[in-house]
Amino acid sequence: MGDIRPDFEEKRQEILKACKKVHEKEQEEVVETIGKENVQLVLCFRLNEQLYGVEIEQIREIAKNVEIYPVPGTKEFVLGVINIRGEICAVIDPLMRLGKGRVQIGNNNMSKELIVFKNLGDSLAIVVDEVTDLIETQISLDTNTSSIIKGKAKTLEGNDKEKIIGILDPEKLFFDFETQEDI
Repeated sequence: MGDIRPDFEEKRQEILKACKKVHEKEQEEVVETIGKENVQLVLCFRLNEQLYGVEIEQIREIAKNVEIYPVPGTKEFVLGVINIRGEICAVIDPLMRLGKGRVQIGNNNMSKELIVFKNLGDSLAIVVDEVTDLIETQISLDTNTSSIIKGKAKTLEGNDKEKIIGILDPEKLFFDFETQEDI
């Protein structure tokens, strides 16, 4: 098994608590305490040295050290399936869907982190290099409705440098644009 970062479980618990808050419709309370409109909780993650994000209410859980089993005959961007507590979940390569290459998982495919989504009909996940942060931010929606990146948000990186991240649209990420069939 791969080594788990010491802070992984703590970060995972923090993310799960945030998911629970959102699922219980407490996001309004978070917005009120910040005093801004359109504030969203966004899970940030790294893919091939780029930062991306996804709104926390679209996430079911974060997983690590889960083996990905390849499935012959699936689409090129499908890495395989995982078993999450007895539930089979398809895993896709988000870099391939974004047109930015392929995720390198190598022989030890258990070293990557997986983001498992909810409310998409089936259990679906993406593999990421690293979950980096959970932030409260405003999302600027993109007018290009066919894009996998549905908007942008600002985040702070080291030395308080502001960085723009792309916010992914899970529905577009998991659907084949040409045939509109799911994976």
